[in-house]
Amino acid sequence: MKNLVKEGISVISLNIVSQVIVFGCFIYIAKVYPETEIGEYFGFGALVAILGIASTGYYEKGIYLVRRESSIQSVVILTLIVCIVVSTLSSLIAGYFLSDIYYFLGLPIFAAGLTKIFSVINIRQSRITYNTTIIFLGTPIVPVLMIVNAKFGVTTSSYMIAITSLTSVSVSLISFFVVCRASRLHFSIKIAKKTIRLYAAKYIDFVRFSTVAEVFSTASFRLPIFFASEFFDKIIAATYGVVVRLAISPIIIVLSYFSQRFLSDISDKARNNRNPKAIFVMYTKILFFYASVQALTILFLIDYVFRLAFGDSFKNGPEMMILMLPWLTGMCIVEPMGNIFLVYKRQDIIFKNKFISFVISSLSFLLGWLFSDFMLGLKVFSWAMALFYVVVWIKAFHIADSQRLNTD
Repeated sequence: MKNLVKEGISVISLNIVSQVIVFGCFIYIAKVYPETEIGEYFGFGALVAILGIASTGYYEKGIYLVRRESSIQSVVILTLIVCIVVSTLSSLIAGYFLSDIYYFLGLPIFAAGLTKIFSVINIRQSRITYNTTIIFLGTPIVPVLMIVNAKFGVTTSSYMIAITSLTSVSVSLISFFVVCRASRLHFSIKIAKKTIRLYAAKYIDFVRFSTVAEVFSTASFRLPIFFASEFFDKIIAATYGVVVRLAISPIIIVLSYFSQRFLSDISDKARNNRNPKAIFVMYTKILFFYASVQALTILFLIDYVFRLAFGDSFKNGPEMMILMLPWLTGMCIVEPMGNIFLVYKRQDIIFKNKFISFVISSLSFLLGWLFSDFMLGLKVFSWAMALFYVVVWIKAFHIADSQRLNTD
C-alpha cells in the first residue's frame, strides 16, 4: 500500500498543478466570454463526450486481455479502424444536420479514441506516469489559446470549438506516436490482417455491452446540460457546466489514477487466477477516505471559492455543488471499483448499471422540467445515484469475493 500511496501522491500532485493552471485560466475565461457562448461551448463538449465513448467500440480494452505482447498491434489497428469510421461519420452527420461548426466534431472524437488507446497501453505496461505527464503537458494548451483569442476580442463559441478540436487532435496524435515508440510497437498490416477479424469477433461483447453502456453513462452525466440549455436557460447551463468542471476536474485526477492502478492490479490477478478480494477492499478504504475529505472540503469552502473566483457571476453555483455531493461521493468510492466487472467479463452487469444511471438521470431532470425547477431535478438525481452506487458496490464486492473459489 505504501508504494501505491507514494505513486498516487506523485501522480495526483502533478495533475493538481495542471488543473490549478487550467482553473486559473478558466476563471478569466468565465469573466470575458459571454455566458451564453460558454453554454453553447459546453453543449458541443457534451456531444463530444457522448460520441467519444463510442469512438473505439471499446475494442482497446482487449489490450488488457491478450496474453502476448505481439498481439497488441492487431488490437490497436482494429481499434484505429473503428475510431476513424466513427469520427468521420460523426462529423458528416452532425455538420449536415446541426451547423457548419459541427464538421469539427470528428476531430475531438478521433482524439478521444487515440487517447483511450495509448492510455490502455500504458496501463497494461504499468506506466501510469506516462498518462499523467501527457495530461500535464496537454491540458493547459486549450485554455491558454482561448485567453489569447480573447485578448484579440474573439469570444465566440465557434472559435472556442475550433481551437479545442484542432488542439486535442494534435496533442493526441503526438502522444500516440510517443507511446507506441516507447512500447516498441511495430505495426504490420499483413500480420494484423490475420488476427483483426479474430479479435473483432472475440471482443464483440465490448461493442455490444460496454460501448452502449458507456454511452448511456456519459449521456446521463451530460443530460443536465442539455436539459438546462433547451428547457431552462443557457445561463443555467453555463453555471452547471462551470460547477461540473470545478467539481469533476479534481475528482477525475484522483479517480483516473486509482482506476488505472486498480485495473492494472486486478488484470494481473485475473491473468494469474488469483484472488482479488484483498485488493478490492484496500482500494475501497482508500477511496472512502478520499471521498469523505472531499465532501467536507466542498461543504466548508465552496461559497468562498465561488465568490473569490467569479464574484457575482454564476450565483447558483455553490448550491448546485452542494446538491451534487451525494452523487459525487458515491462516484468517488464506486466508479474505480466497477472495473472489476470489465476484467471478469461481466459486461452484462456494466450495461445494466449504465442503463439504470441513464434512466435515473432522464427521470430526475424530467421531474425538474415538469415542476420548472432545475435544482429539484439535480437533487433527485444526486440522491438516487448515491443509493444506486451502494448497490453497484455490493455487486462488485460479490464478484471479488466469488473469485476466491478459483484459488481455494
